[in-house]
Amino acid sequence: MAKYYLPMKGVAREAIGAANAASSAAGVAASAAARAATAATKAGQAAATAQDAATAAVGDQARAPDARQAAEQARDVAVGAQAAANAAQAAGDAAQHASDAAGAARDAGNQAAAAAQAATDAGNFAHDSGVDASQAIAAANQASNQAARATRAANAAQNFAHVAAAAAYASRDAANRAAADALAAAAAADSAADHAGHAADAAAEATQHANAATEAAARATTAATQATNIYDAARQADAERIALMTEDAEDNAVKAKAAAAPNPYATDWSATQQARRDAETTRLITEATASGASDAVAVADGRKIALRLAQTGGPWSKAAAVAALSGVDGQVLAYVRGGIDVAAGQDDRVSLQNVADLGTDGLRKAAATALKGTDSDVRALLAGRDYPNRALDDRIAVNRVLAAAQSSNGVAVQQAAQKALDTGTEAAYNAFLTQGQYVAASQDQRIAVDRILADPASGQETKGMAQAALDGTDGTLRQFLVSGKYLAERHDHEAASHDAEVAGYLKLATQAAATANQNANDAQSAAYTARGLADKAAEYAAAARASATDAGNAAREAHDSAVRAEQSAVAAANSATTAKQAATSAQNDARQAAKSALWAESSASQAAGYASTAYEAWQVAYTAKIQTGADATAAAAAAKQAADKAITQINDERAQQAYRLSNYCEVVNVGDKPAYDDCMHFAASSPEERIQIIANRGVFCSNIFQQGTPYFENCIHETLDPGFAADQSLGLINQLMKAIATLEVGLGIVLTSMRCMMSNICSMGALYSSPDGAAIIPWLQLSYNLAGGGMMGAALTTRAIDVFEDGWIANERLSAAVAAEARAALEADEASRIYRLGEDPAKGWKFNPDEQAMALELEQKFGVQLVRWPNAQGPDWIALDGRTFDGIGPFKSRYFDQEWAKGGVQDSIIKHVMTKADMVPIKLGDLTPEQAAKVRDFIVPYQPYVFILE
Repeated sequence: MAKYYLPMKGVAREAIGAANAASSAAGVAASAAARAATAATKAGQAAATAQDAATAAVGDQARAPDARQAAEQARDVAVGAQAAANAAQAAGDAAQHASDAAGAARDAGNQAAAAAQAATDAGNFAHDSGVDASQAIAAANQASNQAARATRAANAAQNFAHVAAAAAYASRDAANRAAADALAAAAAADSAADHAGHAADAAAEATQHANAATEAAARATTAATQATNIYDAARQADAERIALMTEDAEDNAVKAKAAAAPNPYATDWSATQQARRDAETTRLITEATASGASDAVAVADGRKIALRLAQTGGPWSKAAAVAALSGVDGQVLAYVRGGIDVAAGQDDRVSLQNVADLGTDGLRKAAATALKGTDSDVRALLAGRDYPNRALDDRIAVNRVLAAAQSSNGVAVQQAAQKALDTGTEAAYNAFLTQGQYVAASQDQRIAVDRILADPASGQETKGMAQAALDGTDGTLRQFLVSGKYLAERHDHEAASHDAEVAGYLKLATQAAATANQNANDAQSAAYTARGLADKAAEYAAAARASATDAGNAAREAHDSAVRAEQSAVAAANSATTAKQAATSAQNDARQAAKSALWAESSASQAAGYASTAYEAWQVAYTAKIQTGADATAAAAAAKQAADKAITQINDERAQQAYRLSNYCEVVNVGDKPAYDDCMHFAASSPEERIQIIANRGVFCSNIFQQGTPYFENCIHETLDPGFAADQSLGLINQLMKAIATLEVGLGIVLTSMRCMMSNICSMGALYSSPDGAAIIPWLQLSYNLAGGGMMGAALTTRAIDVFEDGWIANERLSAAVAAEARAALEADEASRIYRLGEDPAKGWKFNPDEQAMALELEQKFGVQLVRWPNAQGPDWIALDGRTFDGIGPFKSRYFDQEWAKGGVQDSIIKHVMTKADMVPIKLGDLTPEQAAKVRDFIVPYQPYVFILE
């Protein structure tokens, strides 16, 4: 089937990101505008108070000190209002730029929409022409939906930016006018104090001051209303942002569930090699080994079989297949007529050992007995898992699940477990352990998420992410419950705290406006009294009392808002702590659940080495026999004898190695059984970095499938497959790992990343869009062709061998380059060696003093001597003990917040961890304490591999 790629889908997502950035910038402007409006309100209050004091001092010399004090306060408030006006000017300019950026984002969204429409038209045309274009049409629809969201986000951001800019400029004008009013009122109050009780026309002057107070109060009221309007616009923009995020999360959840439905991990990782073969491979083997099959048929089928098993077989089967692909017809015949079964037998032994390691004592004993027997004995136990007392082991396992469900209040799991125990048969136990418990767990999790969704106390983001979890896979349900909900709750609490805090400010502004009106009305009452108009004076006095009541009410509401803000802030802090703990726990659970894959990787690594040795012996013996003039049959017999001898030696060596490892691991892990088990599996095989990568990828599987299910186990074992785990493809899951490991983003980005990992369209499109990804397209395409059974013949065989050899040659060249760099460093004088540490190959070997300083700090910290890595593709330095180091930083504070908001800092850290080096030191540079804290919190899951160098 053809592949279709829609690079414009990335444009749509970038447009959404740009729109969100513009909305954030507009939000900053809106906050500045609100502060300026509040400052204008306070300045208006001060002006009204000063004018009121001036009015009182006109007719009463005793009130002169009050007038002077009010004048001084008015001048102080005027300074603050002028500063707020300047800030509002800058904020308005920023909002204008944000509006322009949102407009550009909208244009990009429109371009993405046009591209999506063109793709839809092309897919429909292809469909009308009789071509299977379902994949292209689905991709186009997906891109179209994304483009529509991008346009919607951009429009909302631009509208908000317009409002924010207009509000900022209006607030600037209000603050400047209020400052002028306050200064004028201060001057009037000082003048009234200077001439207190001696005005020639006290009534007229009092009226003048009262009118000025009324005007200032009116402007204060307008500013308070304006601040409220700005706040309402900001809340509406944030609600739209969350709605878009929720919509995107739900869309991704539905697509992830649809992609997971056919289950790409259907092959049982622990099955026998025979069971793992697809129907076509089985058919070819049957045809090639049938009685009376000609040599020509056997050779032709044998090469096809080898092509398939080179991709899908275990380490022994892969080694045998590669040997056959590079061999002559006689070697292929030997492979078909015996080699396939011998290799499968060895692979089954590896699989049984892995299964036993994770099993009960009874299974381990049965496996030990079978491994001493024939390949048939091994295959029978691996296929049936039938051993003495299995029913008892399974009943104990069911009881353990029941106890866990009782502690977590999992009603459905409790009922299913109790039903299996009441039935009391091996079949019932097995059905519950392999399937029933996971179906029941999903029911319990769905009920729990439903309750969160229905809870009136749940915030907008929590409800949105809960709905997305319900729309997604079983894995997303669990992820939401164990970690995602805590992040969403944290965000909701933070939003509530911010809302209450801003509402408190607005109430203070309202209080200030009400107080300004009270003072203005008092001034008018005094003025009318001076003019002898008692009725009007009483009317304004009553109005002053009403304004005083309004001011009191606003003050109480401001206090209540402050209390709510504090409560929400405490709740947000608690949620943040819980979220981080939940994230760490979830990550540890996923890694622990992936242990079978880690141990399998260790076994596979050893087995691959053993298989290579055995088939090298086979090849040498076959060639030597042919050179003596023997026929292919005799050569194959000699080769088999040599391979059998090699396998015997390998088994002896394996037993001796296991004995030595056991002694070593007992010494270094006294009393720690889990650590001992890991030591036994890892001490002589997989590098720590690869183990870490596979463990992290187990997190991905836990977000697709329920932990423990056969699907989950198969998924984590697929992390060992090149099509899933090629190191260069790590960029595809950077966002996922960031979300799970550090909770910097919500469930939405997790679902986006999951959809990418589950979809060939997204995965391949993402690969094509990055240089690292483009480098492995030939390998992935080869994997696809082999899995699809394309009859590529000798050309594909050659290409397959080239792929393996290209990687080997590249590694050999790199090793030689590193060795040359090390020799040069050792031969150079110390000053030249140190200078070399700062030369950056990524920048044409230009000297970088920051890198030199970091290298010297690392040498001192670790007590090693570093050598510069020889090219720009690798880490920065390699120590003479083999460890590699790749530094990040020093960061620049003025750029940090923008990069952090875009995820650039987080992506860089993860890329360094996953693909470039064993150790990743970070220099914080001139970051503020708040900025540094973000980095420190983010790297916690990756310590000690990532650390702050200080």
